[in-house]
Amino acid sequence: MKTPKAILAPDLTFVKDPVLKTVFENFFLLLEEMNTNFYDDLTLKVSVLPINTVAPSVRNGKNFITANTAGTAYTNFQDWQDGQEIIIICGDVNTSIADSAPFKLSAAWAPNVDDVLKLVCKSGVFYEVSRSAN
Repeated sequence: MKTPKAILAPDLTFVKDPVLKTVFENFFLLLEEMNTNFYDDLTLKVSVLPINTVAPSVRNGKNFITANTAGTAYTNFQDWQDGQEIIIICGDVNTSIADSAPFKLSAAWAPNVDDVLKLVCKSGVFYEVSRSAN
């Protein structure tokens, strides 16, 4: 299961207005107290899933891209958290996900490059929220 990580406040030396700088500092302190890393969501970081791994970790992430070099059918995702949304951008022609446990999909996903699948996790089951063919 995913564990919350610490918030790393950005470098605010470029903020010249002392009042605005204080507001930003207090904002990131509040997020740290809540122990929720909203800053990652603001940066929209995209992580590459481990290449040719059928059960990759989705720890500390939301947005992922595939880069498989051989046929790779995902069978599960590791280190998930209840309620976690996962967006997978297909970056290759070798990735697939079957509509079978632990995935609840509208149909098997055999994407083309740039296709996207959005899932949400509940108790280790990954439910399809949406998909797009790009």
